[in-house]
Amino acid sequence: MTNGVVSSATFPIICDNYDTDVSVGLAWMAEGVTLSQEFSTPPSVKPPLKLEGSTNLSNLTSYDNGTPVTAEGAYEAAAWMAQQIMSIGSTDPNSLSGTQATEIANYNWAIWAIFSSGAMGNTSGFNSGANTDLETALENIPNYTLSEFNDVTFWIPYNSVPGGSCTSPSTTTVGCPNYDASQEYMTVSPTPEPASVLLFGTGLFGIILVLVKRLFA
Repeated sequence: MTNGVVSSATFPIICDNYDTDVSVGLAWMAEGVTLSQEFSTPPSVKPPLKLEGSTNLSNLTSYDNGTPVTAEGAYEAAAWMAQQIMSIGSTDPNSLSGTQATEIANYNWAIWAIFSSGAMGNTSGFNSGANTDLETALENIPNYTLSEFNDVTFWIPYNSVPGGSCTSPSTTTVGCPNYDASQEYMTVSPTPEPASVLLFGTGLFGIILVLVKRLFA
């Protein structure tokens, strides 16, 4: 979890993508959507969530009482844990107690473990506390409804910048940031209304973003 600032409002952002590090100077557009928008029938918002096709979902069956975990269920579990993070205490990392910081770290490692085998295999971060949080989140999948996560916004990266003409990922073309190197984040209300924003690896989110990835890792 990190803190971001848009105008005069400060709010936390939560990373769900363990396998991607944001590099300084990288820029990309992000579309803010809720799960109700993304998984409605037919879907009302695209692009798809970045990690919908994660191959790690097949490793989660044992957590969900033997039932295969779908992309919708995985993102519901991630959204539920984001809500838990926000309920723990102050959004100012400097004001958190040691216990609160540990609880947040466990939830964030559990979120990363949903989509990354690398996170799941990191025993120093994905400890017994994180494993318990993951198990709880996934076991509750049958009880979730999309509408209960309408306060959670997923910022989906896509390969474009204002005025750009990118049609495919690129690591070399100026103005065409690489989709694979961009990050997906979550925010929990109150935050700016879902919309398109420009994200910068330099530390800008909308107007200003103070970004320190994996603060509690």
